[in-house]
Parts: sequence; C-alpha cells; structure tokens
Amino acid sequence: MPSATATSHAAQHGFTLDSFGRTILSFADYRVVGLAILVAVAIFTFYKRRIRGRYPHVEEYFRIGEACGLIATGLVVGCVFLLTNPPAVDELSHEGKLVIGLVTVVLTLYFGVKTIRDTCDTP
Repeated sequence: MPSATATSHAAQHGFTLDSFGRTILSFADYRVVGLAILVAVAIFTFYKRRIRGRYPHVEEYFRIGEACGLIATGLVVGCVFLLTNPPAVDELSHEGKLVIGLVTVVLTLYFGVKTIRDTCDTP
C-alpha cells in the first residue's frame, strides 16, 4: 500500500492538504486578491501596448477583470472546500466571505445568462 505509506510520511513531516489549504487561505485576503487582480490588469495593458501596439479596449478590461475574479473566487472556494477538512470557512474574514459570495453569484449569473443568450442567438 504505497498510498498509506506516502500519507503517513507526509503527515509525519507536518504536510497535509489541510495545512496547505489553510496556509493559502491566510494569504487570500480580499486586499491581496484585489492587488493581484490590479497587477494582472497592468501586465495585460503592458502586453497589449508592447506586443500588439495598441491599448486594450474597455470590453477587454472587463473580460480580464471577470476572468481574474472567477479565478480568485474559484481558488479560494476550492481551498476552503477541497483542501481543508473540515471546511475552513472560519479562516475567511467577514469581508472576504461577502466579496467571494457576491463575486461568485454575480459572475456565475452573468456567464450563465450570457451562455444561454449566445446559444439561443446562434442559427
């Protein structure tokens, strides 16, 4: 049973998915995530200006913001529910819970409605 040996070896050295998930969640403050999204937007702007020779359109900024928001909320929710046992909802700040819940609901509804609309519009 190599998996049991690997699990016990990892547990002996203090590395478990639970501790890894809680470590990631300690950095998942809404301010840190917001700054990371701003850095991604700045890199995107630099890329478009330097490589493509033009500044991005407003719609492209919205798409980058939506994608970054989905990635951020997906990673945090994944850490809370997949890596930690029991789920480490208590590791999130009150503001973090509100932001994650709001972004997840808004973006999920937006992409769901957009997908349905695009599917109905295709011939």
